[in-house]
Amino acid sequence: MQTGGEAAVSTYKFEHNWLIGREVDEIWGFISDFHYDGWWPGVCFNTVRKPEENGVGAEYDSEFKTKLPYKLRFRVKVVSSSPPHSLVMRVTGQLEGQAVWTLIALGDRTHVRCRWEVRTAVKWMSALGPLLKPLFVWNHNRVVAEGVEGLSRRLGTRVYPCSDRCLWNAPAPAASFRHN
Repeated sequence: MQTGGEAAVSTYKFEHNWLIGREVDEIWGFISDFHYDGWWPGVCFNTVRKPEENGVGAEYDSEFKTKLPYKLRFRVKVVSSSPPHSLVMRVTGQLEGQAVWTLIALGDRTHVRCRWEVRTAVKWMSALGPLLKPLFVWNHNRVVAEGVEGLSRRLGTRVYPCSDRCLWNAPAPAASFRHN
């Protein structure tokens, strides 16, 4: 229950899963280098602090231009990294929380999971969150879809949405037959 001086807080939990027809090391390179602006429209990361070993300690100021008439700005700090399988980031600024990338090698394919657990730290977004949450979720999903489309173009392969079950139900790579 809110009392007089407390602001409303809107929290969001997002999970996206994709199956990509590329090896895990190649996908890791695209995710862990934070040069998303080369393939993700409206997204910019600027290095604030260079990384230590495995990327830990790196800090980036980011800006996401959304489909709605506002931008989100926040700092991303890599707090844990286990190449080429996981990247954990603390998010502070207009969004507060955590983002986790998990990559699972499936031969010459990779299952990519991206989880965001954040709350808004912008007063108007927090205040209107209960009413506008479906619109904010739609906006998030559109921004992510543009990133997926950009990554697909950059890699020259399709990026298939999937669930955790895609690890078990993923289509087998096309067999190669030699005709004599």
